[in-house]
Amino acid sequence: MALTDIEIARANNGQPIREISEKLGLDWQQLVPFGHDKAKISLECVEQAKNATPGRLILVTAMTPTPA
Repeated sequence: MALTDIEIARANNGQPIREISEKLGLDWQQLVPFGHDKAKISLECVEQAKNATPGRLILVTAMTPTPA
């Protein structure tokens, strides 16, 4: 039986976004943090990535506000 979204989320032992950014070699100044586990990457960082070796995976997510 497949796990539900909430079961997957509860089983995840996420790392702080600051640790992840350090592993990726990103300067903390290039990120806009949203709590301890999410951040947006600045446009400056995206421009620098254009000159880097092509990657194999880009993950893009979006947050949309919903009415309360």
